[in-house]
Amino acid sequence: MPTPRHALGTAVVNGLIYAIGGIHPGCGCGVGTVEAYDPVNDLWTTKAGMPTARYYLTASAVNGIIYAIGGNATGGTYLSTVEAYDPVANTWSTKTSMPTARQYLTSSVINGIIYVTGGLSGGTTLATNEAYDPSTNTWTTKTAMPTLRYGLGSATVNGAMYAIGGVNGMNTVEMYMPQSYQAPVSGVSVSAGSLQNTISWTAYSGAISYNIYYSTNSGVTPSTASGGKFSGVSSGYVHSGLTSGKTYSYVVTAVTSAGETTFGDEVSALASPL
Repeated sequence: MPTPRHALGTAVVNGLIYAIGGIHPGCGCGVGTVEAYDPVNDLWTTKAGMPTARYYLTASAVNGIIYAIGGNATGGTYLSTVEAYDPVANTWSTKTSMPTARQYLTSSVINGIIYVTGGLSGGTTLATNEAYDPSTNTWTTKTAMPTLRYGLGSATVNGAMYAIGGVNGMNTVEMYMPQSYQAPVSGVSVSAGSLQNTISWTAYSGAISYNIYYSTNSGVTPSTASGGKFSGVSSGYVHSGLTSGKTYSYVVTAVTSAGETTFGDEVSALASPL
């Protein structure tokens, strides 16, 4: 890495690893440095610096945008700052601040929402769990972890976040699952025909209907489904009138009495000519 540092944040967008902020050993101060690593070419590139120099922050990516959250500024100021980095435009923008200023925190993404957990604020160890919705730029307080801790890690599997380790909980593992979570539709597949694609899936228990989100770009989410969606579908669906030689990507969700299921695996197919 071009700039030596520790206590930084990292996030991945489109196969590139972004190293954000941290403490520079030369000055012992927080920096706003952003450098991107391309594993395919083993190459580093310097990007636009983060507006707020900081360390002990956390970073997560949603829909191709990286959100740098919290941390500590040089001088010991605990931060609630949220800044968003757009890798395509190579620009930063300021977002709504996190309700609880803190450092040594962790974050994970579930269904497009960033859950920020634990940390340290003013010498107080936290179990705080706050959720940021990038689509509305708003924060919501969620159920706190059972164990107060900071310096922990977290990861998401099958719609649940696992908070692992940390000071005051060295070998502790606790799971958080949003109340709205429903397992995704399984067995989704797509087959190409003449200017049409046929999408099929395994029947979902309790499904009232299905939604099919689609786009000509990969990474389909409700906000990036450029093509739109087909609502109220009851079974396998034929998407016709397609452009030959163009790839279409799909995600299928089920609508139940409890609401819409979480997004699952994306499938894609190249539209065939007549």
